[in-house]
Amino acid sequence: MTGAENRQITEWWKIFVDGSATSQGSGAGVIIETPQGDRLQYAIKFNFAASNNEAEYEALIAGGKLALAAGAKHLKAYSDSQLVVNQIKGDYEAKGSKMTKYLSYIQALIRKLEEFTIEQIPRSKNEEADQLAKLANSLTPLKSRTITLLSQEHSEVENIKEEVLTGDALPSWKDGIEAYLKTGTLPQDPKEARAIRVRAGKFTLIGGELYKRGFSQPTSNASTKIK
Repeated sequence: MTGAENRQITEWWKIFVDGSATSQGSGAGVIIETPQGDRLQYAIKFNFAASNNEAEYEALIAGGKLALAAGAKHLKAYSDSQLVVNQIKGDYEAKGSKMTKYLSYIQALIRKLEEFTIEQIPRSKNEEADQLAKLANSLTPLKSRTITLLSQEHSEVENIKEEVLTGDALPSWKDGIEAYLKTGTLPQDPKEARAIRVRAGKFTLIGGELYKRGFSQPTSNASTKIK
């Protein structure tokens, strides 16, 4: 194989996702595997009501967005949800307004990638993501330093029209905090600049998204997504 051919080898990222919805709440487990072999694990608590299928879609959306933010261009997704996988492949019809919105949202994410595949896998091969989803629901103190615990306040498709899938612009005060955390940019007005510095201490960026800091333990992290 020549050097030119070697450089053209596709670097695939992988995500394993699972959503969980119980009477106690709902959440998602996401595992990202980079082309270099690194593994990133997320347990995401949903602070909103969700059906099992909605939780599965939310898990896939979260995994896709986190992978994109980390630099993925070629993505293989794995889920044990027969419905979600087959709706995305076009083998099943998305019925109902909410399922249609979820499918459209996923399709918008896919367009940001150069290549995307999705495969249904047996639950037995998705146990780790399943355990992360259950962990998110329990909010049990984590024993592993490799797991990031997140809290999501709203459904990704809440209050959006089917044709508007990129999300509304953040309010101005959030724009200011986001710009400061990303690039250090501050308003020229000294009072406004000081206010943003003070307020920014309560927030963090994860995967390019703005989160409010939550509780912190030596073995875990928790944040709340700002919508």
